[in-house]
Amino acid sequence: MINSKIKKALAISLTAITFATTCVSAKSFSDVSRTGSFSWAFSAIDELSDKNVISGYPDGTYKPEAPVSFPEVMQLIVQVVNPSESEIKEAKDKYEKLLNEKDTPDWAKKAFSVALYRGIVSETEFKDAADKGFLEAKEKKYPIRKDIAVFFARALKLSSSGDKSYLRHDDLDQIPDNVKGYLASLVKAGIFTSTGSDGKFNGDKEIRRSEMAIIVKAGFDYMSSHAEEKPEAKTGKVILASKLNNTNVLIIEEGKSKYSFELNDQTKYKTKDKTLKFDDLQAGQEVKVEYVKSNSSDKLGLAKTVEITSLNQNLVGYVNSKTTNTITIKYTENSSKLDFRTTSKVSTSDSKTFEFASDAKITAYGNKIELDKVSTDDLVEFKLNSDGKISEMIVFPKEATVKGKVTSISTSTSTGEVKLKLSDNKEYTFYITKDTKSSLNNVKVNDTIYLKVNYKVAIDIGDSADNLVSGVVTDFASRDVWGRNNGHIEIRVNNYSPVKYELAWNVRYVNGSSQATNPQARDSDYIGMYVQLELDSNGKVSVIRQTDKAEYFTARGQVVDFQNSSSTFSRAEYDLIIKIIQSDNSRVGLGKEYSVRVYDRSFSKYDIVELKGYVDDRGNAQISYVTPVGSSSYEVRPDSRIRDSRDFDNWRNLGASSGDYFY
Repeated sequence: MINSKIKKALAISLTAITFATTCVSAKSFSDVSRTGSFSWAFSAIDELSDKNVISGYPDGTYKPEAPVSFPEVMQLIVQVVNPSESEIKEAKDKYEKLLNEKDTPDWAKKAFSVALYRGIVSETEFKDAADKGFLEAKEKKYPIRKDIAVFFARALKLSSSGDKSYLRHDDLDQIPDNVKGYLASLVKAGIFTSTGSDGKFNGDKEIRRSEMAIIVKAGFDYMSSHAEEKPEAKTGKVILASKLNNTNVLIIEEGKSKYSFELNDQTKYKTKDKTLKFDDLQAGQEVKVEYVKSNSSDKLGLAKTVEITSLNQNLVGYVNSKTTNTITIKYTENSSKLDFRTTSKVSTSDSKTFEFASDAKITAYGNKIELDKVSTDDLVEFKLNSDGKISEMIVFPKEATVKGKVTSISTSTSTGEVKLKLSDNKEYTFYITKDTKSSLNNVKVNDTIYLKVNYKVAIDIGDSADNLVSGVVTDFASRDVWGRNNGHIEIRVNNYSPVKYELAWNVRYVNGSSQATNPQARDSDYIGMYVQLELDSNGKVSVIRQTDKAEYFTARGQVVDFQNSSSTFSRAEYDLIIKIIQSDNSRVGLGKEYSVRVYDRSFSKYDIVELKGYVDDRGNAQISYVTPVGSSSYEVRPDSRIRDSRDFDNWRNLGASSGDYFY
C-alpha cells in the first residue's frame, strides 16, 4: 500500500482529457517526429493514436513535454484493462453518488467508476484528491511517478511485493519501501524500465505525455500476452484472516499445505447467497477461494471470491461473562488434541462476544436450559450459524450432578471413562481419573446412577437429593380434568425471583407419610406452602413433598470475616463468614460458620446480623436473607451454605453465653 506521502500525491487534479478526442496520426503531430528529439516515443504515440487511444491538440501538436492529469491516467488505464459493459454499468451504479458528490468531470466518470470498482484507486484516495481540489479544472495538479506506478500495478494485478533485485535506479534509496514492491513487479512485467530516466526513477516528479505513451503501449502489450486466466479454486480451513502491512491477507490450510492469498477492494465474500465482508472471516472456517495466480513468490494469487462453506462448527471454551442475549467465551477449535481429563481449564486461544440466534438451543446434560442458567467458568461446546451467531450450545458446568443409564464403563487409570445415556437419549462421556477411580468401582453397565461431575470428569456417585429443590409455592396449577397438560408449580427459593417447573405426567404428591398421584389439596391451597420438589432427568417435577415449617429458622450471628468478591454481575458482591451465636433451631447450632454472599452492602467485621432460612433434608441450612441488627434486610446469593462446623468452646471460654454478642 502507499504511504501518507503518496496519498497526498494521489490527491491529484485532472483536466479534460486530450488523449482520445479526435483521431490524428502521430506522423502529423508537428512536435513529434521519427527523427526528432522525441523519436524514442514516436512508435508508441503512432500506434496509440492510430487506435484512438490518444490524440493531440487542435493546433496539431501532441505536447510530449506536458504532464498527465489524474483523470487522463485513469482514462488510459481503463482502456488498457478493457472492462466489460456489464462491469462498467455495475461500477457506475455503485459509485455514481460518490462521483457526483465530488464534482467529477462527466467525461471522467466512467474511468473513475471502473478504477474505484477494481481497486485501482481506493475510495479514501479518491476522496482525498477531490477534497483537496485536484479534480478542479483550474490550477491543475498532477500525479507523480510513484502514484502512477502504484495505479498501473494495481490495474494489471501485479504483486505489491515484487522482487526488488529488478530495480537498478540510482535513487533507489529515495523510493518508499511500499512502492518498491509494485515498481519491481512493473519492471519484471516490462511496463517500467529497471533504471528509469537517466538512471533515476524520479518518483516525486510528474510524468510527461511522451513517457505515458510508452507505459500505456507496454500495458497493452502485457495485457495481450497475459489475458486474465480463468480463476482457479482452493478449499481449506482459515488459519489467518488479518490486515498485514495495510493489506488484507488470507491464509488457509488444506491437508498439510498452507496457501496465502492477497485480497483487495474487489474481493467478494459470501456464504450461500448472502454477501459478507472481510471481517466475517474467522479462523477455523471452511472456505472456497477462487483466485487468479500472481507473480508473487509468497502468495498463491489474488482472491476474487472467498466463499465460507462451513462456519466454525466445533468450538469449545469457557464462559467469561454474559448479558441478556450475548455471551463472551474464551474459546478454541474443538479437536481430539484437547485433553478434557482434568478439572482445570484446558488451553484456549481466542476470546469473543457472541450473539445468540433467535432459535438457539442451549442444553446441559440432555436438558434444555435458558441462558440465565449458564454460569461464569462453565465449559461450553457451541456451533455458529451462517450469521456467526450461536445456534447450538452444550453446557458442562464446573460442578453438577447428572442422572443417566450406564452404557459402558472402564476404570483404567489412563483411559478410564463412563458413558451415560441421558434424557435426550444421547450418550455422554465422562472421564475417570486415578483420583476418582475407586468411587466408581461398583458401577455396572445398565445401572441408572446419579453422577457428580466436574466439567467432563466423573468425580463421585451422587444421590437423588442432588435433584432436590425447596422453597415456598407462589403459583400452582395441576393438570386439568381432561388431562390435556401436566400443569406447573412455581416456587420462591432463598427469597429470589420465583422459578417455574413443569410437572411430570406421573407426579406424586407426598404429605407426611401419605402419597397420592393426585393433588391432596386444592390448587389454591398450595400457595404459601413449604415444599420440596424432586426433579427427574428432564428437569420436570416427579415428586412434590410438603415440608415442615418447623425446619425454618431465625438466628443471629457475628461477621468474623468478609471480603469484596470479584464478580461478573453488575452490582457489588461481598462474601461474609458468619458465626452463629443465637438460634431457634437446634440444627443451626451455636458456633457453626456459614459462608454468605450478599449484594449492595459492605459489612464490617464484628457486625451482628440476623439470619433467616430453612434446613433442607440433608441438614444443610439454606439462608434466605441476612439482616444487620437494627437495619433493613439484604438478599443473599442462593449458593450461601454452611462453611463448616467448629468447636464453640473457645467463645464460651471467654465467658460468653447464648444471646451475648461481640462488638
